[in-house]
Amino acid sequence: MFSYYGSKSKIAKYYPAPNHLTIVEPFAGSARYSLRWFWFDVTLIEKDEKVFAVWDFLQKASPRDILSLPDVENGVPLNSLPNWQQMSDGERYLIGFCSNGGSSQPKNVSGRHNFNSWNRDKKRISESLHKIRHWNIIQGDYEVAPDIDGTWFIDPPYQIKGKWYKHHEIDYPALAAWSKSRKGQVMVCENEGADWLPFVHLRDIPFTHFKSQSDLRRKTSEAVYYKE
Repeated sequence: MFSYYGSKSKIAKYYPAPNHLTIVEPFAGSARYSLRWFWFDVTLIEKDEKVFAVWDFLQKASPRDILSLPDVENGVPLNSLPNWQQMSDGERYLIGFCSNGGSSQPKNVSGRHNFNSWNRDKKRISESLHKIRHWNIIQGDYEVAPDIDGTWFIDPPYQIKGKWYKHHEIDYPALAAWSKSRKGQVMVCENEGADWLPFVHLRDIPFTHFKSQSDLRRKTSEAVYYKE
């Protein structure tokens, strides 16, 4: 729903469809897998208080609330926007994420290239709010997730490339054991080369966030651990 580092927006369609009525994402981020199957019973767990604040705001917001937020020009301090100080944390963080495509934390200045234009995205977000009204969204570590039989989409900070997240220090052997103990359908996301679970190649995807010729030739190799 909003721009976020490591989002599965381009690859969510390549993961298996849920075969349970309940989906659990214990590292929610921007929850692109759950948004693809939004009508299921969805539970999100998010440790980062800023990401959680965005979800909390969106779940309670009306389309008018979103559309009334100010437009943002490229390369401007966000605290110069009208009514910035009167906005809630969730509103400010949402703009901070969406005016800087692919950020792991909301920025204080809008991106100079603004690839994921907030002025465009806020209309799309306003039209998608109905999708998340019934979701259960919890702030906390992955271990607070309910121990239920369901479809588990586990997308933690990656072993090598996850250093940009605020909560990136992960005990991967513990997470591996926890993931294997989940009941139901389990998908764990990583890059190829990670060794804390027996991952297999899923898909090569272009690295297209930046626009230089060298970036356009780059790809990232996504991998997955899967069990039913």
